[in-house]
Amino acid sequence: MQRISDQIRRRFRRIGGPVVKARILLCWVLIAVALLSACAAPENTSTQTTGMQSTSTAPSIAVPAPPTSSQVNMGRAAVNRDPCRELGDDVVAAAGFDPATRDRIDAIFDTYSFVGCKFEHKEKDQFGLFVTSRYLHVNTTNVTLDEFRDREGSRATPIEINGIEAITYTDRPTESCHIILETSYGALDVSKSVASVFTVEKPCDRMPEIAEMVSAAMPD
Repeated sequence: MQRISDQIRRRFRRIGGPVVKARILLCWVLIAVALLSACAAPENTSTQTTGMQSTSTAPSIAVPAPPTSSQVNMGRAAVNRDPCRELGDDVVAAAGFDPATRDRIDAIFDTYSFVGCKFEHKEKDQFGLFVTSRYLHVNTTNVTLDEFRDREGSRATPIEINGIEAITYTDRPTESCHIILETSYGALDVSKSVASVFTVEKPCDRMPEIAEMVSAAMPD
């Protein structure tokens, strides 16, 4: 802008006559304004584009869950990942569950936390009534994979999900199958339970596939 102003002043001195001087000055002022506007335009365009990109990455959730619970976590970092907010309806439906049943299932203790979300799948029973035949639980926790491995002992089987170290195990009393993936904040716990009185489906049916979908939707 200073260079343009200096050019205007030099040219103003060379040309005689007040009318001509005024016209020349006006022309240079208009040119200067046009140049400044052209320089500012790309910045505005970049800002608008960035805003659109950040908006488009938010998952689509028709029925949101209540807010997460407050945490204590004596000796551990807080859990800042929330499956109820990060798993979109499309992922839940592809896993075989109803997104409209989204519900919070946080479990907060003094020394560790689970930030969790639950989904259900209903189907008709022999009497034509809709009953819940399976549940999906997704938890983020500051309990580590090694701690899960130590707790489960010999019933924990090592696996990989999307190239991530994990373990899997079943819990017969609750008819549930668990896959625990290692994360930077602790672990991602994906589990499915079934009501065997209403379905022939087994707890671990499709579980690796479901864990892959959940893990891909919640990258570490």
